[in-house]
Amino acid sequence: ILIMGPQGLREATEYAVLLTNYFAKLASGIRGFEIPYGRGRFRKHEVVVSTKPLADETGVTAEDVAKGLLDAGLYAPTMYFPLIVKEALQTEFTETETPENIERYVIRLREISEIAYKDPSQPKNWPVNTSVSRVNMVKANHPKYLAPTWRVYVKRLRGEIE
Repeated sequence: ILIMGPQGLREATEYAVLLTNYFAKLASGIRGFEIPYGRGRFRKHEVVVSTKPLADETGVTAEDVAKGLLDAGLYAPTMYFPLIVKEALQTEFTETETPENIERYVIRLREISEIAYKDPSQPKNWPVNTSVSRVNMVKANHPKYLAPTWRVYVKRLRGEIE
């Protein structure tokens, strides 16, 4: 930050905001996706997209969409936040992204939408191209399975602690 100085920091911030708005414009045209608040209004550093129409029409949820992004080697956005937006995906692009990467991201979202409307069962099996498949979120969040450190995890594996 010191090397960038105030002007460099301002330029990086403005570029990140520009990228976020570019994404919002492209994503707003995807079937089953909507930008729930302030449609057409300028965004700051992040944008929330709702996949509620997609979920209502196909049963494919925001989590399924996120898993589909992971399957393509893309970073999954924050899911189900903010809580006031049903089937929310919160995306925030940094100044290091390129318009080409954002376009690639949107192309994958369009593919996910097309697949969801054609065969809604397929996204329920994602991810298939990652080292770990779909995690049971209920089990993963249960205190019995949470391991705050590697040592605790190893001790649980050995049966030394519950």
